Amino acid sequence: MLILDRLREIDRLLDGCGARAKRAFLMAQCLGMSYVEIAQRLGVSLSSVKKYMVKATERCLLLEFDEQP
Repeated sequence: MLILDRLREIDRLLDGCGARAKRAFLMAQCLGMSYVEIAQRLGVSLSSVKKYMVKATERCLLLEFDEQP
């Protein structure tokens, strides 16, 4: 139950960062896929995956920081 709650929270945090960035982040974090594998799966360049990961990670960190008491 805790894992599902955390996944829902991550999903909420990633809202607004774009579908590909969200998907790339989840593929890396939940499925353990490499950036190369993600690029192949999404049909994008490796540099795009790196940008998606930066965007999604930054969003999670900023929103998580904003929610701290």
